[in-house]
Amino acid sequence: MNYIIPAFLLFSSFTDSVCATNAQAPGSIRDLETAYQKFCIRRGEALLPAFSKKLLSLQQQAVNQSDFEKAKQIQSLLQNIKKDVLSPPPPTTIDPFFIGKAWKKNGDSSEFTQFLDSGLRRFAKDVKQPAFQPQDQWADPGKSSREIVVFREEPLRIWVKRDDSTIIQIYKDASIDWLTLQDGRQGITKSPETDLENLHQEFRTEYSKACQPLTQKYLAAVEKRQKQLAQQGNMEEAIAIHNYMKPFNSEGRPVDQLLNGIWKNQAGELYDFSSKSKAAKKSPDGSLKFYLVYTSASPAGEWKMARVDRGTEKGMEVIFFSAGEKVYLIPNRPSRFFSILTRVSGS
Repeated sequence: MNYIIPAFLLFSSFTDSVCATNAQAPGSIRDLETAYQKFCIRRGEALLPAFSKKLLSLQQQAVNQSDFEKAKQIQSLLQNIKKDVLSPPPPTTIDPFFIGKAWKKNGDSSEFTQFLDSGLRRFAKDVKQPAFQPQDQWADPGKSSREIVVFREEPLRIWVKRDDSTIIQIYKDASIDWLTLQDGRQGITKSPETDLENLHQEFRTEYSKACQPLTQKYLAAVEKRQKQLAQQGNMEEAIAIHNYMKPFNSEGRPVDQLLNGIWKNQAGELYDFSSKSKAAKKSPDGSLKFYLVYTSASPAGEWKMARVDRGTEKGMEVIFFSAGEKVYLIPNRPSRFFSILTRVSGS
């Protein structure tokens, strides 16, 4: 990204969105919120010296390029850095699992590998390149979740955490790769065009990662307080806490809630996900072809595994998940085959 976002807009918009969420905290949990914010800010303060150093470097670069407006924006940010960036970060961020690791394309003789840095930019290299090169593609925290990363630029790219050493990659709605964790990340180069937005995203990622254990403890304490209030018959406060928790929990909706209803694939075949134990695949005329019987789910419940119960594909296992208002069905083995479903009806 080559455009410049004014510092006060870039950071105040982030701060305002977080403070707006926190301002809605009901009085019955205000003590928990205050403690959470205090301890989270301490984690953020420990990151500020390194962040300030990067801002100073960017400011010097702006001066060297005679971009004095940008230099003044950075100076203003440096003078008000605690106020502008140290609100508790939102819980919706890219899981640290995806960051700081090199992933090799399974079975690829060219040894094509990829890497996601703390600024959420994708890097890549093949066997002929000595170092990872920055790509014009960034992961999107707003569209991603704990086990699924959606990149924000076209063409489409999605990463799904299969297990602790495997990522399933969907690319261009036309191909699928299994990526395997590699040792080390030698030769990584940073983008030569660091800007304020990239630095902000890098800081927010590190800040969220530092606060993640606190965020989980805070949400657990809030949930416990909600149950206590409900047991005491204070339903008004319990409901208020429930509504307050919605933004925090939106990323963790189980896949069966997201899929509830009827979907269709490219050939017009229908998938009915209304049942909690199995999905029915039907011909365009509505006649049953087979059931996908659910066998397991991912740790966070963002994808499920099912087994075909009849027909020529009997016994085949598939993984399905939701991303970008579509559903993807993938064989539970390295394969280029997958189906893309769009919603027909249901919530």
